[in-house]
Amino acid sequence: IWISPICEGGNTLLTANVNPTTTNTTYQWFVDNVLIPGATSQTYTVTDAQARQTAYQYTVLISQYIGCNVTSAPQAITVVADPVVNVTINNPSVCVGGTATLTANVEGGVENINGIGAYTFNWYNTTSPTTSLGTQVTLDVIGTTPQLETYWVVVTSPYGCSTTAYYYNFETVADPTV
Repeated sequence: IWISPICEGGNTLLTANVNPTTTNTTYQWFVDNVLIPGATSQTYTVTDAQARQTAYQYTVLISQYIGCNVTSAPQAITVVADPVVNVTINNPSVCVGGTATLTANVEGGVENINGIGAYTFNWYNTTSPTTSLGTQVTLDVIGTTPQLETYWVVVTSPYGCSTTAYYYNFETVADPTV
């Protein structure tokens, strides 16, 4: 059984399908050939997974009766790193009607692997906290009324791993009067 990659910090459930099952069946799970203490049921939940370069290899030793043991084939679990995102702005303060560009700078994570696709972007601000303002790596904003606003972007990898990054205190100031 192939399990799709999981995101860093994520969970997945592994199940040992044994035939026949008896009341004398016992289980012991291993990761990378190291016994997992207390993992002695038919299922095992991988929790708080940490990303690394290679897949984790999970196996289960199944025992029935005295001396009847079999170890499952390894189940590879790939844990994908979350993207690291930093938001920059070219002009942190504008007059009413002025423009600025916010940019989501992405490092780490996994993008464009095996033709799955690229990151997706959704921008929001304090005025529009639930409706996306844009879906590109950059967002052009126009200062409409004098105020301070917070903008944020949710960056999601093709595997569904996401990170939110904020830009605080984008300021629109009133035009001077004469």
